[in-house]
Amino acid sequence: MDDLDPLSLALNLEGNLVVRDTGFTTDVAARLESLMADECTEVVRDPDRPWAWWRAAASVVVFHFLRHFPRWAGQLPPHDPVLTPIPPAEASRPQRQDLVEYR
Repeated sequence: MDDLDPLSLALNLEGNLVVRDTGFTTDVAARLESLMADECTEVVRDPDRPWAWWRAAASVVVFHFLRHFPRWAGQLPPHDPVLTPIPPAEASRPQRQDLVEYR
């Protein structure tokens, strides 16, 4: 699975996790498929809007600037994440209060 956040490798402090529990990974995959099917909207380029080369160039410059000077990213306005508890997929699975959905 690809991470769609372009700042992941450059600025975000993230960790990778390897899970070898087939039941858990099957459950996570099913939840992700459900989210993609029910909650996601495909973004399609408007064919009537002209492509702005300068916008692509500016994105590249800003990305590499922030990659080399990550402290400047701290000056960007923060966002407040919305955390929503995720209900257990199965009634037989013990309920955990520390599982949250990050949007």
